[in-house]
Amino acid sequence: KIENVTFKVESIEEMDYAEKNFDMVMAHSVLHLLEDKQEAIEKIYRLTKPGGYFISSTVCVEDYFRLFKYIWPIVYKTGLFPYVSAFTSDHLVNEVSKCGFEIIHQWIPNGKSLFLIARKPMQSEV
Repeated sequence: KIENVTFKVESIEEMDYAEKNFDMVMAHSVLHLLEDKQEAIEKIYRLTKPGGYFISSTVCVEDYFRLFKYIWPIVYKTGLFPYVSAFTSDHLVNEVSKCGFEIIHQWIPNGKSLFLIARKPMQSEV
């Protein structure tokens, strides 16, 4: 029986924990739905322990449908669809790296979603 693992499902806004609290934070199919994904990634960085991991799978719409960023704002204004941000996988990798994470592995198995494994450097590496 494993007793030292806890899984929680929360919105990024609900996450109210001490800094450097988590060994791993996973965010799947969510970053493209946030109006300020950079703020969310920065918060995840603060919550992750040195040497901890951030794992994400995110649809990078602009990699395969470049017109999306021009069409979607019009569709969104109808109120029938949620907010969706259009960005490329390179853009997301740059944003995650800019926050201080080291990209360990990345791949796009279905041509649409970027799977990303990133690690927060140990204190001596910062």
